[in-house]
Amino acid sequence: MFKKYYPILLPFLVGFVFFSCLEKARSKVIDMQPIDLTLLSETGIITKQLKNATPLNGCIRKYRLQLPEFEKGVINEANISGWVSGYLTRPTTFTSLERFEKQIENTIQDKRFEHAFNCGYYLLLKLKNGEYLSILPLVSKNVMSYVSLNGGQSSVKLCTFGTDSFTGEAPLFAYSYAKDPYTATQKCWEQAINSKFCKDNIQWRSKKEYPELYNYLGWCTWESFGGDITEENVSQSIKEIKENPVPVRWVIIDDGYLDVEVPKNGWKNQLLSFGVNNKFPNGWRPITALKNENTVKWMGIWRNMSGGMGGVSRNHTMANLKEHLMPWTAYRLERPGGNVEIETNMIIRPDYKSSEAFYNEMIRNSINGGFDFVKVDFQTYNFWMNYGSKNGVNAAHQNNKALETVCYENNVALLNCISQSNVNVFNTKYSVISRASVDVKLDNDNMFRTVQSFTNNMWWGDILVADLDMYHTSNQKTAQYLTIARAVSGGPIYISDRPIHFNKKLIDPLIFKDGKIIRTLAPAVPLADNLFTNYKTSCYRVIAPTRHKSCAIAAFNFTSKESIEGTISKKDYQFAAAKEQPYEGLWQLPHEGLVVYDWEARRGVRLNDSYKFLVNNMKGRIFNLSPIENGWAVIGLMNKYVGGCTYTIKENTKNYLKIILDESGPLIVYHNSKTPSTKFGEVTSLGNGFFKVDLKEGDKNLNLQLQLN
Repeated sequence: MFKKYYPILLPFLVGFVFFSCLEKARSKVIDMQPIDLTLLSETGIITKQLKNATPLNGCIRKYRLQLPEFEKGVINEANISGWVSGYLTRPTTFTSLERFEKQIENTIQDKRFEHAFNCGYYLLLKLKNGEYLSILPLVSKNVMSYVSLNGGQSSVKLCTFGTDSFTGEAPLFAYSYAKDPYTATQKCWEQAINSKFCKDNIQWRSKKEYPELYNYLGWCTWESFGGDITEENVSQSIKEIKENPVPVRWVIIDDGYLDVEVPKNGWKNQLLSFGVNNKFPNGWRPITALKNENTVKWMGIWRNMSGGMGGVSRNHTMANLKEHLMPWTAYRLERPGGNVEIETNMIIRPDYKSSEAFYNEMIRNSINGGFDFVKVDFQTYNFWMNYGSKNGVNAAHQNNKALETVCYENNVALLNCISQSNVNVFNTKYSVISRASVDVKLDNDNMFRTVQSFTNNMWWGDILVADLDMYHTSNQKTAQYLTIARAVSGGPIYISDRPIHFNKKLIDPLIFKDGKIIRTLAPAVPLADNLFTNYKTSCYRVIAPTRHKSCAIAAFNFTSKESIEGTISKKDYQFAAAKEQPYEGLWQLPHEGLVVYDWEARRGVRLNDSYKFLVNNMKGRIFNLSPIENGWAVIGLMNKYVGGCTYTIKENTKNYLKIILDESGPLIVYHNSKTPSTKFGEVTSLGNGFFKVDLKEGDKNLNLQLQLN
């Protein structure tokens, strides 16, 4: 009788014995000699040589950190123990480590999870001597580290979240002291990218290919239909999009189609095959056949990193994957005081051959369905599913590496999602875009989601571009500031209203008439003053570079006040270089000075010292700063949020200016003493040396010359 049920009972018995042994053997993780950062050189990587280091509840070592005296700090931290792992990487600002005294591991009842909460992936300090210190915990193919400020004490933990002991050199973190926070952060990534631990798994953002489709406006099914998609409503929506005056060029078909089952003793759906359920009786071809070169050119499909939310079912029908999957019992804990959930399932065997086979099957099925790209979701939870295997970090590495490689070799663009854990971030060799926030909804929490995205840009913007998620352009509460945020994000922009509700007036300033997004040259990051301040109490500002050493600053009111005052000063300009590549340091102020153009007020001034403005509650404003050269400054198209990315200067002399407009439209220029003219349109003075050139809208690559009267 026992033999009959042995295959079913074995995973439960193994899991029970494994975790029981962990609990019985439990003692404190070895707390090693402190690392004194005040004694270190300007920039470097801290490593440790270990031999037979055995994990205890996933952690193999803990090192205290002796930090230099600091004025304030910010840490990006998250939990990695539940199904929303990698979903909420939140910035926490502080002026003292006392801020974290009540954040202690003893509140976690189940000690299997004591090292899975409040994992810090990036720590930035402003020191009392005026310098900045950036600390970037590193991830290799076998170990991960993170900073912990729990209990008001700073430490770095080294983990595998597995059972095998570790021998070898383990990277802890890269660090850098600098005179500004952006250089300090960039130097950390430089150390990581050039290190033997990380160089094969990450690379500079500019050395990756940004997928062509993400240069255009997109649409996703999720916030319109959730999981209730069908062949009928998806096909109908695509037909409506193709007829809509808003030029959406690509579509993601999100969750709701998978061939899955929910087991009697399970919590989440589990994959049966990479096929479709009965809501799509004709498969994908009738839908992907709707693609059109001039309208919806690309289609993508949502995938789950583990197959289904609960992994792969033991009743799966994928015969060619049989040898690459193994029965498993996964555990998760969403909150320290919550209940542990158990998932009996199958997961990918922890070897590269099996990972490659699984993701080959996933991507090949997507290609055969007619899809051009994939959004692969719940990536950090896939890592946590491997907790308790021989090495959870290595299993996640193999899976991410295989996914990256398979997509790259098949020319399938990869959009990463719920992948904010450093285990995933440090395994993005080819992909360049990752979702940077929790799901954007119709509520006021979109303010935090916006801040979360820009803070993640500060952390990972040297190797990734943040995806700020889909949003509703018809939502009167949040659409305006969400649009402004996306205008400067440097990443993809996609909407999720039903097509009949597209807000064309709000969308048009983001794009050209063919749907091409007017993208900044690098991801926007918080200005230096905003890195350490509470967005709920002051004007929140971010900055991004645009063409010809111009830049865009977006300002938001996420406070409870009806309106707040904001300021743009000349010193802000230098920080536009934050995520430029190649990075050559902060920008210098132009010899002839700067001008600032207020997009909402339709007003420009020379920026002699500072420019003050008001931002209404739950609104955003955008400002374009341009350098003056030979008396000229170019703002760009007046009808676009980011005018600085709408033109190319061909020649600039004291007597004339030659530019090419990506697309013609009303143009704003500045001259410090004279009135310009052109044969292409009427020139009108706006005051303060600013001029509007009235041009017919919509002509591509218009060559224009302005001369002085």
